[in-house]
Amino acid sequence: TSPDFAAKTLGPLVHAGWIGSEPGRRGGYELTTDLRERSILDLIRLTEGVPPEDRCVLRGGPCLAEGPCALHDAWTSARDALFERLAHTPVTPEEVP
Repeated sequence: TSPDFAAKTLGPLVHAGWIGSEPGRRGGYELTTDLRERSILDLIRLTEGVPPEDRCVLRGGPCLAEGPCALHDAWTSARDALFERLAHTPVTPEEVP
């Protein structure tokens, strides 16, 4: 990968303290956190962000309480279940040293 792409991709992880960055000719990146203590949801939030909870999958904007879309209840339940599962899934499984 190119240095620019690595910096752009790893920048959020450096800023959050997951990895360290040493600039210069002999520099590089080093893991500074135990990935078994970090969830997949944490990683997604750092690198991609998480869409707002009120964003409607059909309308593209807020799904208002006074006129929710046909998928509102199903989508909300599914989204909550997905986030809960991702929040409890470590980036690295427990059995990895």
